[in-house]
Amino acid sequence: MLRGFHQARLLHDVAEKIDKIKATLNEIRDNKSKYDAFKETNNQSAAEEEEAEEKERAKALHKLRRNVEEDDVVGFVQDSKDLINRNAFSIIGMGGLGKTTLARKVYNSTQVKQHFKCRAWVYVSNKCRVKELLLGLLKT
Repeated sequence: MLRGFHQARLLHDVAEKIDKIKATLNEIRDNKSKYDAFKETNNQSAAEEEEAEEKERAKALHKLRRNVEEDDVVGFVQDSKDLINRNAFSIIGMGGLGKTTLARKVYNSTQVKQHFKCRAWVYVSNKCRVKELLLGLLKT
């Protein structure tokens, strides 16, 4: 009889735990529905926030790069002269090699300034958006 009572108690405890799990699952399902509705309304504002953060990062990077003057950079003298005498060229390589510094040195050289009536310097991020790139060119 004690054994039967003990088994009944165990079954009762298991049933209570199952009920608690069901209640937790229902709560999770309800919260998910609320979260999905909230997410839909805030999805657009999150995308706008991300775009604003990307613009701020680009501005900060632009300021940092602008602070480096070409006269302060050691090297690239012969490289920049070689590039200035070409009609077109590409500068490729791993990050940190000085591609932007070399391009800026060529861009700001007096020979290039005298050759072109109009010049524009544009930063292209990893997430290139052609429309924004062209609008940026129009603003300069």
